[in-house]
Amino acid sequence: MRVLFDLTFVDPKSFSGVVIYALRLLKGFQESEKKNDIILLVTEKNIDFIKKECNAFQSISIQIKKSVLLTRFYFLTGYIHKNTINKIIKKNNISLFFSPFLQIGGLFTNIIPQVGVLHDAQGYILSKNNGSKGLVYRFFMSRLLNKIKEIVTISNFSKHSILKEISSLQTSISVIYNSVETPTVKKNITFINHDPYILYINTLMPYKNLETLVRAFAILKDSINHKLIIKAKELPYWHKTIMPLLNEFNIADRVFLIQEKYSDSKLASLYADADLFVTPSFMEGFGFTPIEAAMHYVPVISSKESALFETTLGLLNYYEPADDFKQLANVIDKTLINKPSKEELIKISDCFKQTYSVKQQIFFFKKLFNKYK
Repeated sequence: MRVLFDLTFVDPKSFSGVVIYALRLLKGFQESEKKNDIILLVTEKNIDFIKKECNAFQSISIQIKKSVLLTRFYFLTGYIHKNTINKIIKKNNISLFFSPFLQIGGLFTNIIPQVGVLHDAQGYILSKNNGSKGLVYRFFMSRLLNKIKEIVTISNFSKHSILKEISSLQTSISVIYNSVETPTVKKNITFINHDPYILYINTLMPYKNLETLVRAFAILKDSINHKLIIKAKELPYWHKTIMPLLNEFNIADRVFLIQEKYSDSKLASLYADADLFVTPSFMEGFGFTPIEAAMHYVPVISSKESALFETTLGLLNYYEPADDFKQLANVIDKTLINKPSKEELIKISDCFKQTYSVKQQIFFFKKLFNKYK
């Protein structure tokens, strides 16, 4: 069978989690599929980037129309391009259209089965407080989801959340966990002048709850000599919420924001050199970063919110509720004093590597795709 793999959402300037997800999938398929079994659907703006990242498969470029009308009514994008997609499908004898990132205004077809990944229900949850725009989002997103043959999501928590939030959903949902990779650590890289540090890697959005970690760190500032490293892209939340806290608690010289884009090996070193990794998030459909940190033999503290306890397999250090900074400070202090043994960290790492291997993920996707031969 031939699968049309939609990469039109990829922005070369924004290496987001969904882009990483799609590229990891392609890497897995590259190792197990015939090159002509998958065709990549790209755009004129990202084709060079995609070819550089994954040149094993044939690419077909589509021009996504841009206009003042579409900028305002972006949710119509899939409808406007439907005939173009159908022509590509017919011309290339495509059997299945696969979307690794289902989004409002996403592309779709009505002539062959379509399978897509809805990573979580966050869009629905966040749209509730967005007035008429939220209503538009839920209406057109639900229409898209009900047009496709099967939805894939990344955890059982996400599946239950999607079913709860989208009462009108008629499409069946399968769960296929993400794959998680551990690049080789790059030697001779040091961070923050050899000072020990606690690490946070996630987006700077309010629901990721960095505020609680900062408040916990402030409690411990006089009893530990660690820095707090934030690896993230600067967003308004950093200036509106976090910076005032750093100044209030007089810890601005102990907290560092790293915005630089790191190579995989350099990011691996940032993980591996940390004394502790903390994820205080309120909302995760899966939660890559605590698993990645644990794979590098780093002690991890996590909230138990949303999918985190499920996908981390209950193997980490936890605190609750997620906004209790005093409880988090207590767990951080205990974990730094009584660090897990090397043997225990290796055991946790090995369990994650086996559970979230690319090979395992591709096996389940191929099994799913074969249903629609």
